[in-house]
Amino acid sequence: MEGKHHLRGVLSTIGAVMLGLMMLVGMDTPANAATEGKIEMVHSYTRPDGFTAVVKNTGGSTTGVLVDIEMYDSAGQKVYQRVYNKVYLRAGSSFEYQLGNPYYLKPGNYYYSVGIFGVDWNGLQRWYHSVQTYTKPEKNQQQPATAVLSVTTTIANGTVTAGQANALTATVHSANASSKVLIDLEVFNNAGQKVAQKFVDNVTINANGSYTVDMTTPTTLTPGQYRFSVGLFNPGWAGMIKWHNDGGTFQVQ
Repeated sequence: MEGKHHLRGVLSTIGAVMLGLMMLVGMDTPANAATEGKIEMVHSYTRPDGFTAVVKNTGGSTTGVLVDIEMYDSAGQKVYQRVYNKVYLRAGSSFEYQLGNPYYLKPGNYYYSVGIFGVDWNGLQRWYHSVQTYTKPEKNQQQPATAVLSVTTTIANGTVTAGQANALTATVHSANASSKVLIDLEVFNNAGQKVAQKFVDNVTINANGSYTVDMTTPTTLTPGQYRFSVGLFNPGWAGMIKWHNDGGTFQVQ
């Protein structure tokens, strides 16, 4: 009996030492690992004057990071950079971080890369290489007008009961030129998981015109809050044009 008590005491001591070592070297205990935040770039797109990265916390707890956006020429030389330090995002939340093209760019081809680091450059967490490209034309080269697109959304009911569908609408407007796009409607639950999607490809939107897409939510949605988002892409998913993250929310009871 005395030997068993002694063995339990030794095992308890070993367990305490191992836990202390885990804390010392920065390893997560199971409780911490379950709530650790995870910051990722979930979307990116170019604008006529620059680049936008949509960064989201897809993990559990609020997490702080540094978001680094860099621009390179075709030779791989960095020509511009913008840094957002001490970025804190709650679980499930996202934000758009932008880099404007510098005025001194020479005609040619460029690409954008995005890095996510710990606060104050404390270790690289993720690197997204050449996520979008940009071409600056020669001064005498005439370019077709780029359509300026905007999105408006409506949600029929702010609250629906479980088993009841909701009607969502997205209208895309073109301010100055005709454009051909893919319109993507998506619904996310409160944990940031996509639960429904509808898209329409090869849609032509005339200059100063608009196009509307309707979507009915599934009747299988469980009680909770849901977010409506809309993405505009080049036809065939060939690059994002714009991401309208906050199209509104609704509740299922």
